[in-house]
Amino acid sequence: MATSGAQTPTDAQLTAAEIAELAGVGRAAVSNWRRRFEDFPNPVAIAPGGGDLFSLADVEAWLSRHGRLGGAVGPEKALWRAFDSARSHAPVERIVDVACAFIGLLTVDGSPQAQEWVGVAPGELAASVARAAKRVAEEHPDLEDLFTPLTNGDTDIGQLLLALMPLTAQTADLAPGLADVFEAVLDRRERLRVYGGAESESATWLADLLVRLAKPSGTVFDPAAGEGGFLLSAADKNNFASSGLRLVGQEINEQTRRIARLRFLVHRIPVEISSGDSLLQDALPDLRADVVFCEPPFGMRWRQSPNASDPRWFAGPPSEGSADLSWVQHVIHHLAAAGRGYITLPTGALFGRGRESTVRRELVRRGCVEAVVALPAGLIRGSSVPISLWIVRRPDTEPGPPPVLLINAAGAGREDRAALDESLMAKIVSSVKRFRQNPSVFKPEPRFASAISVLQLLARDATLFPAHWITEGVMPSEALTAITNGANELVAKQKVVAAALVPPPFEVALMETNRTRVKVRDLLDGELLELIKGGAIPRDAILKKGTPVLVSPWSRLGDERQRFVDLKKLKRNTRLTEPGDVVVIVVGEVPRAFIDEIGGNVLPDFMMALRIKRVGIDPMVLAGLISAPANARFVVGATIPRLSLLEVEVPVLTEEETATLRDMLKAVSLQESAAKELSRSAADLRDNILDAFVAGQIELRPKREVI
Repeated sequence: MATSGAQTPTDAQLTAAEIAELAGVGRAAVSNWRRRFEDFPNPVAIAPGGGDLFSLADVEAWLSRHGRLGGAVGPEKALWRAFDSARSHAPVERIVDVACAFIGLLTVDGSPQAQEWVGVAPGELAASVARAAKRVAEEHPDLEDLFTPLTNGDTDIGQLLLALMPLTAQTADLAPGLADVFEAVLDRRERLRVYGGAESESATWLADLLVRLAKPSGTVFDPAAGEGGFLLSAADKNNFASSGLRLVGQEINEQTRRIARLRFLVHRIPVEISSGDSLLQDALPDLRADVVFCEPPFGMRWRQSPNASDPRWFAGPPSEGSADLSWVQHVIHHLAAAGRGYITLPTGALFGRGRESTVRRELVRRGCVEAVVALPAGLIRGSSVPISLWIVRRPDTEPGPPPVLLINAAGAGREDRAALDESLMAKIVSSVKRFRQNPSVFKPEPRFASAISVLQLLARDATLFPAHWITEGVMPSEALTAITNGANELVAKQKVVAAALVPPPFEVALMETNRTRVKVRDLLDGELLELIKGGAIPRDAILKKGTPVLVSPWSRLGDERQRFVDLKKLKRNTRLTEPGDVVVIVVGEVPRAFIDEIGGNVLPDFMMALRIKRVGIDPMVLAGLISAPANARFVVGATIPRLSLLEVEVPVLTEEETATLRDMLKAVSLQESAAKELSRSAADLRDNILDAFVAGQIELRPKREVI
């Protein structure tokens, strides 16, 4: 992603969620600290989207003062400490500049030199590193400008290097280790950036999506290369030594370009990244690439009037008010005959008027647009602007031209609001793959994907907004089948509910004296139960496969996707659930508990588990008693309601009473489950009928009784 005047923060700022991540606690704990401790740091700013921002230095000082900055000193915690130490001497961007150059130097110069620098005073360290950088630059003239942050004589160099030495000393003899440290430095920088600052690193989820769609081969080009995220992802998905890939880019910001080149140097992957403004000063006019990735700056205006006679503007001269579609034409210009380009733009470019409309119509008419994917809003860090992915090809390469695939993924629910879910990403990739096999017979996917003919698009001003077209992809026969099956399913579930509605197997009577009650705390003290606490799950611990995170049975339908984590990146002594554990949701206005029947799950920070240690306590009964509405009196906190689980009281039951209550809970649970299934089937049938009516595909006729 290209940069344009990156903001240089003088004081790193954190959200409350990032404070929780730093301290290894849940967000609710941070809210409690703010209320309970008068010396908790005051906010220093407000994020553009709302919410307080805190000074990192103030937060770490407070955490250290209150003994809450403990935990394993792994790479993540070491980065926090290194950045905090260095920040007293320079802003974050300066620290990253020096760190990247230093890691690059170690990659070229090896570990013996690095071992000599351990324990050296700051002034001597700066001089020694500068001498090594100059010597390496003389030996490798093509790398000379990469090490300038180490040789410019700034007074803060020695202190910065001293703070950064612990990050590299143990990995200096291993190239993969240095590459990991380099990536961790960039990741930490992204988390510490001041809100609103320009960014130069593409999101990991976006790079993954583009690589899976493109399957890069041959020449891969990024005209807004930023720090090389797309190009590096293309190389990572291949056995680079035997892949034959050629990686090429152009970047306007010299500091960003230097970091990108250092990045590939550390990863030991050859790359060609030219300097300059791609739109005004195309450094590679004759380059034709098999794959072009591009995430340009959004809403950029031309800094000067573009040359209207430039051969790149085959679809029409650019609009000076917006360069969005100029990037599309620039990408197409650099495509090989069978190449494909992948560009992310604000969704407004799909339906803009004026000169943008003229250019878009010509792109559609000449078959340049293969597909458009509308993506969920909020995926781009620091921006709520909805974005869309354009997949383009050279003009007039297909007879016809073929229809355009439109995918509407904008309304898809997702658990991680900062990334695209794996299931949604796989669905997008699968739809594009099926479309490419035979565009003319692509079978529409209701409410998700449809192939629209060029004539239809041109008749409506070449509007490419998927939501405008997607309902027309539902086939009448499919709508009729869905409604018929839904009606049959509803009848079948009505019979299930009727069968479940049997008299409860118990009688109710009043007791002469109130039953004895005991607190959960007392059951723990008496070792009848054992408490397992949940914990915060850092973003970098989430994996596609790994140890599962327990999902609440009361999650909304869109949030029920399973997450997995790397246990090594969680706090020490993270305990997994076991079959039969009673899991309690401790955040919320009402108490809720359920049984983990399978076990082997990680508990998130809003859950705790009670493990039964003595015979006689039934997990179903215990979960039911904790969930009683009367226990809502143990919920405290106005901003974030939280259940004081240890104070919850449960009645003392005999063995016979426990068995009777368990049978009652089972019978009522069966009825409740059947009723929910019936309700869901009825709602699905209603939605299918209304969708088909809106699409003008069906009519309803009164059913006549046969005499």
